[in-house]
Formats: sequence, structure tokens, C-alpha cells
Amino acid sequence: LIPGVTKDGSARTVTVRVTDRRDGTLRADIVRDLSDPVTFRNTYTATGDVTFTGSKTLDGRPLNANDKFTWTVTEDGATVATGANHGTGTVTFTRISYTLADVGKHTYTVTENASGLKGVTADPKPRTVTVLVSDNGDGTLKAELDPSASDALAFVNPYQATGSIAFVGAKSILGRDLNAADQFTFSVT
Repeated sequence: LIPGVTKDGSARTVTVRVTDRRDGTLRADIVRDLSDPVTFRNTYTATGDVTFTGSKTLDGRPLNANDKFTWTVTEDGATVATGANHGTGTVTFTRISYTLADVGKHTYTVTENASGLKGVTADPKPRTVTVLVSDNGDGTLKAELDPSASDALAFVNPYQATGSIAFVGAKSILGRDLNAADQFTFSVT
């Protein structure tokens, strides 16, 4: 067996004519129509895959288990994989599978989807990842990820929190009543 090669499962019929040469030997001749030669065709296939990984951090606060983010991986506008961090700092993507028709260079765009988390801004910059797919000749495809992809898939989102407080107080004067002309100012430090 040759890896990646499927045998031709069809049967061929060959007719052999045997004649006596009259000298104690026999002669065997294949009788066939030369327009229909006996041909066997085998099929070669190869498959392979690649899985991206990335990282997710927040700038401004630690990442917690409820902080879930998702990504979309596209090639020529078509979605080929998705990614998620599942509340951790590790981003895992679904596998991208290849066949012989996919041998060559593939350029993917990785985009972070809006999370909806308050105070967190989605990373607006799409990342580009390149994969080179080649045939190993043994039924497997080699999918080489561009070495710079590990840095390319490091996502840092800014976290900003805002808030306000209003102080309410009361003023009184010991020994007399407060009147409309009395004005006081206060500083909060």
C-alpha cells in the first residue's frame, strides 16, 4: 500500500488464445482490442489541517471567567474558522482543513467581534495570518503557519471605567438661624 493512494477497484477481462506449436510447446497470445487498452487508474488524495492559537488580555483590569470574546477568521470574505477565549487568556480557533486543491498560500483575516462587555473596547485592528500548504507525497498535507502569527494573534483590549458621585450635606450655624444671605463654599479633596 502507498499512503494516500486508493487502488483501482475495477476488474478487466483479458482473453488469451493458446495454440499448440506442434513442437512440444504452446504459444499464448493476448487477444485484445488495442483501442481499449488495459489501464488501471489509482487515485491519490492528501489532507491536512491547521489550528491557530492566540492570547487575550485586558489593559486596565484582570481577565475573569465571565469575560468571553469571539473572533472570525475569513479568507476572501468567506468565514473559514471561529475563535473564542472561554473566559481565559488563551484563544482557541476551530480547525481549518485542507485537500490537494488547497495546496498553495492562504491569507486569512482574523477579526475580533464586539463583546458587549461594559468598559471594554473591542480590538478594531484585523490581523493577517498566512499559511503555506504543501503536499508531503504520502497522503498528508503540511500546513505551515507564518512564524509571526503567534504575535499577530495577541489581542489586548483597553478597559476603562468611569463613575461619579454627588455629595449631599447640610449646613447650620450654632447660635443663630441660617438666612438667605449666608453663603458658604466647600472643597472636596
